[in-house]
Amino acid sequence: MEVIPDKAKMICYVRAPTRTEAEATLKRVLPCFEAAALATGCTVKTTITGRTFDLRQNAVLGGEVANIVTAKFGEIDYEWGIKSASTDFGNVTYALPALHPGFCMSLPFPESLLVANSVSTGPAIPTVKDGGNHTIQFTEAASTPVAHSACLDVTKALAATGVRVLIDDEFIAKVNAKYSVFPDTISDASLQAKKAYDEDVEIQKFLAGN
Repeated sequence: MEVIPDKAKMICYVRAPTRTEAEATLKRVLPCFEAAALATGCTVKTTITGRTFDLRQNAVLGGEVANIVTAKFGEIDYEWGIKSASTDFGNVTYALPALHPGFCMSLPFPESLLVANSVSTGPAIPTVKDGGNHTIQFTEAASTPVAHSACLDVTKALAATGVRVLIDDEFIAKVNAKYSVFPDTISDASLQAKKAYDEDVEIQKFLAGN
């Protein structure tokens, strides 16, 4: 005896390396649902609930973070991009110039390698072999004072980069120029943010020392 339900629901993820490829793949997947419904004498309703885009790191912002880390915290092993990580921050990088940095420990303790956005350098979270992210060993390592210091070092580099974005017109022009080479960008988003900053009375008073 077979029981055939009159209604079924399925959640399906369509994934690809880039937003453009994902949307192209989606156009090929949806007809598969329609064909299955047609072949079985059913109807189908498809609802797209959201999209998560790929990361488009801004190379100018990343280079600035790398330069600061090198100058302030020592040797650097720079690697572009983030590996083996999932995030919805990619949607932000389609709206305005942005950077999603990360730093990690990829060598056995006590050696250390910091990857931020990625930049790598000495002050990182030291952990044991095979004690990478999402492990009990990493949880323990991340709660140590040296891990806290490493996070502060990266935070300082990011903050300094953010300050330069706000006060250095030539630098932000380079950031925007690098951003504009991407297709499907909201070209005036960063300019609107800069305009709001320039018109913020409290910020301008602070910068003026008032």
